[in-house]
Amino acid sequence: MKNRAFYRLQIAPNILYFLGLGFFGLMVIACVVAKIWFLYEEWGNPEYIWFAPMMLGFTGFFLGFYIYIKRVQGKRRRKTYQKYEELSEAEQEEVNTELCVKFPSILWGENRLYIHSSLFLEFIDYDDMVWLYPCNTMIPMSVSYEGVSVDGNITAFSLHVYDTEGTRYKIPTTGPYNTQCIVEDILQVAPGILYGYSKEWGRLAKKDFNEFLYEARKKYVNTP
Repeated sequence: MKNRAFYRLQIAPNILYFLGLGFFGLMVIACVVAKIWFLYEEWGNPEYIWFAPMMLGFTGFFLGFYIYIKRVQGKRRRKTYQKYEELSEAEQEEVNTELCVKFPSILWGENRLYIHSSLFLEFIDYDDMVWLYPCNTMIPMSVSYEGVSVDGNITAFSLHVYDTEGTRYKIPTTGPYNTQCIVEDILQVAPGILYGYSKEWGRLAKKDFNEFLYEARKKYVNTP
C-alpha cells in the first residue's frame, strides 16, 4: 500500500517535516547546553553578561517552532492520513489514479480538490466545502532602483476554504484573475458553499462553527 500515489506524494513532505522537527529540536538542545556552559564557566564575567538573555531568547524562538511543527503541522498530517484511510477502497483507487498527474499547487479531481503545499498533500471533497473567501494580504517591501530606495506593498493572493468540521485549507493563487477563476470553479462544484467574509462571520465561526453555518445561510448569496 505504501507504493500507491497518495503515499508517494507524501514521501518528500514527510522528509521535510522530520528534518525541520529534528533541526529545531537540536537547536533547542544546543541553546540549553550553551547556557549551562555559560552558567558554569562565565557567570559574573561582565564581558559575557549579554550571553544569558540572548540564549534565553534563542531557546524560546527555536522551542516555539519545534512546538508548532510537532503539534500543529503534525496534527494536520495525521488528519490527512486518517481521511485517506477512512475512504472506501473504490475512493482510494480514485484518489491514487488522479494523483498520478503532476500538479504544482492544486488539482481538480472528480469528487475532490487536492492541495499540494510545501509541507504535505491535503484534499477536500467538494461535498464537504462549506465556506470560501479570498484572503489578499498586503506585504510591505522595499526595492532599490538606480540607487533610489522605494517602499511599497505587494499583494499575496490566496483562498481560504473550510470543510464541515471547520478545518481551514489554504489555496495559493498567483493573482486576482487566477483567484477569481478558482472561486468560480469552486462555486460550480460546490454550489451551496458560503462565499465571502465579514468580521461578524469570522467571530461567529471561531465561537461556534455550526452556529455560524446556520446563521450565515439565512442571509447568504454565493455571488463572487
